[in-house]
Amino acid sequence: MTVPVIQLEDFHKTYVSGEVEVHAVRGVTLTVQPGEFVAIMGASGSGKSTMMNTLGCLDRPTSGQFLLDGVNVGELNRDELADLRNQKIGFVFQGFNLLARTTALENVELPMLYCRPSVSSRNQRERGEKALALVGLADRADHTPSRLSGPCRPHAQPAFRRPTAARRHRPRAGQWAQTAPGGRADRQSRFPNEH
Repeated sequence: MTVPVIQLEDFHKTYVSGEVEVHAVRGVTLTVQPGEFVAIMGASGSGKSTMMNTLGCLDRPTSGQFLLDGVNVGELNRDELADLRNQKIGFVFQGFNLLARTTALENVELPMLYCRPSVSSRNQRERGEKALALVGLADRADHTPSRLSGPCRPHAQPAFRRPTAARRHRPRAGQWAQTAPGGRADRQSRFPNEH
């Protein structure tokens, strides 16, 4: 049996604001298998962003359990969480978060500076060039973000690897599909078994 990419069991998240408890998420159970596409949808204030922050290992459940590739995230310390994010999760932000004075290639290479084990400069460049070629931006590798058209900017984001789970505006096979918190769903995507 394959290990689920994401497994939430009775997930709850409660915030305390003064004397008031805000129950942002109550009792969610979810299993996502490798290769599945998932869209998290709901009304404003329904807990989507809270859930995304937890699934991105940026926050922890108040109660319940969250396993990412079989690893119990609630048992990890701060450094272990950072390593898990580095190895398993890719964030693609709706606001692009590109460094303005840095070329598209340099923006794509940036996350590789934080890889463990480290990636050589030559390997960073090769992988960055390959990633840009895959999204049709090889001829714009030397362009800064201001010289890239709006639709091209998401592709130059620092998201060079194929993580286990990713927050993506446009999902790819084998990756968890969802926009960054507060983002809108990609209305052009079609998901299997969509009702």
